[in-house]
Amino acid sequence: MTDQSLLYIFLIIIASFGLSLFQYYKAVFKKKKTAYLFLTLRAITYSIIGILLLNFNVEQKNNEVQLNELVLAVDNSNSIAQLADSTAIKQWVKLFLEDEELNKKFNIEAFQFGENVTPLNKLNFRDNETNIANVFSEGKQLVTGKQVPLVLLSDGNVTFGNDVEFESRLTNFDVYPLVLGDTIKYSDSKIDQINLNSYAFLDNKFPIEVFASYKGEKDFKTEIQLKEKGKIIDQKVIDFSPSKPSNRIQFEVLAQQTGIKTFEVYIVPEEGEKQIENNRQEVAIEVIDESTKVLLLTSLMHPDLSAFKKSIESNQQREVEILPIQNFSGDLDEVSMLILYQPTRNFSAAFEQVNQANLPHIVVTGTKTDYQFLNRIQDDFEKQLSKSTELYYPVFNDDFLNYQQEDFSVEGFPPLEDVFGAIEIKNQGEVLMYQKVQGLTTKEPMLMFASQQNPKRSYLFGEQFWRWRAASYLQENNSFEVFDNFMNKWIGYLSLDQKKSRLMVDAKSFYKTQRNAKIKATLYDQNYELDKNSSLYIRFIDEEENVREFPMLFTNSNFEFNLDALEAGKYSYEVFTANQKLSYKGQINLISYSPELQFVNANISLLKSIAHKGELFDLKDFDYLKNELLDSQIYQPIQKENIKLKPLIDWKILFIFLILSLSLEWFFRKYNGLI
Repeated sequence: MTDQSLLYIFLIIIASFGLSLFQYYKAVFKKKKTAYLFLTLRAITYSIIGILLLNFNVEQKNNEVQLNELVLAVDNSNSIAQLADSTAIKQWVKLFLEDEELNKKFNIEAFQFGENVTPLNKLNFRDNETNIANVFSEGKQLVTGKQVPLVLLSDGNVTFGNDVEFESRLTNFDVYPLVLGDTIKYSDSKIDQINLNSYAFLDNKFPIEVFASYKGEKDFKTEIQLKEKGKIIDQKVIDFSPSKPSNRIQFEVLAQQTGIKTFEVYIVPEEGEKQIENNRQEVAIEVIDESTKVLLLTSLMHPDLSAFKKSIESNQQREVEILPIQNFSGDLDEVSMLILYQPTRNFSAAFEQVNQANLPHIVVTGTKTDYQFLNRIQDDFEKQLSKSTELYYPVFNDDFLNYQQEDFSVEGFPPLEDVFGAIEIKNQGEVLMYQKVQGLTTKEPMLMFASQQNPKRSYLFGEQFWRWRAASYLQENNSFEVFDNFMNKWIGYLSLDQKKSRLMVDAKSFYKTQRNAKIKATLYDQNYELDKNSSLYIRFIDEEENVREFPMLFTNSNFEFNLDALEAGKYSYEVFTANQKLSYKGQINLISYSPELQFVNANISLLKSIAHKGELFDLKDFDYLKNELLDSQIYQPIQKENIKLKPLIDWKILFIFLILSLSLEWFFRKYNGLI
């Protein structure tokens, strides 16, 4: 307390007695016995109030030693268990954390990392991936504005994440790496990457592209094998050398059955090769049957029939059968689509069966078409009857948006021939091409699609279609490819099932068992608005008929399930919601793959690039590393003097005395009859 504070307190006491004397001067002057008691009590009250108002403080000084932080980060990925002694690592970590000298100098923060960075709890070395860069990005908040030592126990092998060296430079960490794993370089052959499409069509060949590499100081000749269900279906000899450390190998496989096909690629290892886990890798592909059988019913022989057949069958998955209408038996079991060419009254039963079977179809008209029958059998249009014919040129409708036709142009195409007469569209339709007559573009359709579903249908008004294919052949440098692509889009659009489901599931046929493998689902209510309030579940059944059921988590706009909860293997699954009785079934194949098991050695070059002074340590260097940390002048503890202001007298005590003095004064005044 300063002299100034003592002076203020003395003045408050003098002022308090003076004010009290002013109030009780008559009683004092008359020399009443109680006057001095009242005077003293009132002065005490005023003094306490004055001291409380001025709030006198006293300085309290104390010295505090602030320890520098030290970060210990331990790699918890499963490559550590493979390359190093996990028991020795745990013992080293325990010894480091419990060392008295280190704890006296440092405030030790311990973490473990793999896919994520978490506080050090229990090392099990089971993380499937390693992101060392995350250690630096997460640790930035610990090292703001000061140098902090980071003791990093790792093999230096990274499977994902940002550039480690770059991230380390963005922090104030002084990195002391402890190399875990063998630093001796062994020869090693491995599969680096396999490129394979997700889907293949039945009876088609698909490629499997393999990139393999070899680390060694001598030439190495071996075999690479392609296996299915444990049997070798193809194999090739490959040569490696120090000057040719990598190879590209391509297999071609015939898709003979539909479904998910799993293949194993295997490199026969060198004798005595230490790491053989990276010599094999599994991949999968789904073989689908996109075959479409098109039945072309005709009332006459015409060159158009051949043009339709050749153009449609340019897609190997499609087959066209031409059948005279009089030979049609009504059997549509294996038929996916029909083309009704120049229908007459003989097509009556065919139209009924097509509509009953809900099969998409194309109606092609011409000069031999019975329009009186056609006007009656369908409700999409009506054409005026006439005995004359007309030539109609095609004109694309720029507003047609059902599908794109960027590469196809009808400019310069010859006209189609049809019965003359206006066409009235009775139900709303989408027109791809309009008719152009004698240089005048009309709003009457040449090629149109009916907007109503069940079944999907299209109309081409005019014969001599074969001339278009011939004209395209000449325009495209003797190639039918552009025209056939136009035909395939036409057929494909009609074949596409556009029925909208309220439960949409986004899932691949196969996944590698690694991070971020998810099945996603979207649920809509009866108005096809996103339903966020319902619950979705997913049920898995493995090959041994074991059933596991999980809730799906709603995030943003869909439901998700992370496949990390499942082991590698084949599963059938069902996504369902109990209250709305909606479900979706599918199959997946989880392929076993661990990127951590592809490593043979510790990555010395990476660890050295981030090391403080470029120096590396190992588990045997505990005392040497400890002395380095203790002897460093950079990480010395900082002594700080803290000055705190504390009240001279606790306000609670003063408040109690204030109440006591007021109470006593009131009591004695009451006792003496002054109140």
